[in-house]
Amino acid sequence: GGTVTVYLDGVVRATYSGYSVNDQTKNLLIGEGAPDFGQAFNGSIDGVRIWNVARTQAQIQSTMNSNTPSGTGL
Repeated sequence: GGTVTVYLDGVVRATYSGYSVNDQTKNLLIGEGAPDFGQAFNGSIDGVRIWNVARTQAQIQSTMNSNTPSGTGL
């Protein structure tokens, strides 16, 4: 039950509270709201990174164009 922040090109686009990606019983969907919602993303997704530690917007921006960012929690 933490907070998830979604960045697009280093800019905050959405924040969700009470959400967790640690639920091992469900699939993590990237580009689709949920299988029952039928809201599939129509495009390409590249450079997805999921951190298990909170990062600032500056930290996200400083590594967003690198192939292998440094740091723990990735």
